[in-house]
Amino acid sequence: MRRSPLVALVLTALLLVAPGAAQAAVPDRALPAASTADPAAAAAAAAALAEVRTPGTAWGLDQATGRMTLTVDDTVPPARMAVLRTVTDRAGALLRREPGTLRTLVAAGQGIYGGGSRCSLGANVRSGST
Repeated sequence: MRRSPLVALVLTALLLVAPGAAQAAVPDRALPAASTADPAAAAAAAAALAEVRTPGTAWGLDQATGRMTLTVDDTVPPARMAVLRTVTDRAGALLRREPGTLRTLVAAGQGIYGGGSRCSLGANVRSGST
């Protein structure tokens, strides 16, 4: 089993329950189950999006709306877009198309260099005072 989707799901769940999570208005098309007001539903949406293996896609939490979002690029064909729209509708997530081609620049654990030092890519999360 690949760890990346599991790690992303755990980090997403932690971010969703953090104090001060995005509470912006949800667009009319929004399903309440996907908002940050219900962390379990948001985690379920993240799990559904983590199963998407279509090249040219990326997913994550949209801080502005508080909803999980699946972003697709220009390489995703129309027939596949229809399938992805069904997945996002069922998950209560947003589907957003971005011009150009998405590509991975860095991944979890990869080295980041700057200022004469090295660090590894990660995410800082907070849950209450922890």
